[in-house]
This record gives sequence, C-alpha cells and structure tokens, in this order.
Amino acid sequence: MLAVERLSCTETLKASVILLHGYAASAAIQRGDGQAFVSSDIEVVIPDAPGHGLREDGRIGYIASLGDEQRVTAIVDLAREWVEELADHAAACRERGAARVGVVGISMGGFAALGALSQDCAFDAVAAVLAAPTLVDPGAMSASTPPVMLGL
Repeated sequence: MLAVERLSCTETLKASVILLHGYAASAAIQRGDGQAFVSSDIEVVIPDAPGHGLREDGRIGYIASLGDEQRVTAIVDLAREWVEELADHAAACRERGAARVGVVGISMGGFAALGALSQDCAFDAVAAVLAAPTLVDPGAMSASTPPVMLGL
C-alpha cells in the first residue's frame, strides 16, 4: 500500500485534488498546503513519492551525494517512477465517489504531474509549478485537454 495523507471533505465527495510534493519533501510536509484545497465536497490526497516520507528508503541521501548532473537525472527518474502510480491514485479517488480528479505538482511533483500527460491521462485537470515538461512531449500538451496550467 502506498503512503498517502488524505484530507477529507465534510460532505459528499464530488472532486479530489492529488497534491504532489517536491524532492526531499513529503506528504506530511505538504499537509498545510493541501488544506487550502479542501472544501465541503473536495478532498485532497497527498501521496509520498517513491523514496520519500513514509516510503523513505535511503535514496534521498544517496541522490544528495551525487554531482549536479547525476542528481538532476536521479530526481527526474524518481518523478518518472511516481508517474506510474498516479493512475492508481486517481482510480482510488473515483472509487470513493469523485466525479472529477485533478493533480497539482510542485517541482519534482510537477514533473510527475506533467508526466501523467504522456499516457492515457487519468486526470480532469493538471497543474505544475516550478516544473518543466521533461517527461512528456511539450508539443502534445494542450491548455484544454485536459486543462493544463504551468507556473513558475
């Protein structure tokens, strides 16, 4: 089972926001940011990235010891690994009753959020902050299908 911080809504669930943290952060660290998205009918799900938070396995320390170029490659590889899990998170939200599911990613999480566009996208909206479309063909990105927001 993947480690997830879930901030529940107070009424019938209509939508879910999956919030993806940055490198060397965790779901627990993003709890306060996630709270801003919660409403009476919107939940927030904050999964720990591979090797992060409750899934810590020594990778962060190892990656920190690498040179700049190798470190960037290793962080992008973590984001790529996380992309493989995102459809399962979206499916779990829909099973709980969410009619719409969006993903918001920060930094490494933003790389993963945009990476979700490289396959059959499980999301109704994608937002990425401080991230580049490294894991998806930028030419295939559209501002409307699903809606995509990029922020610097």
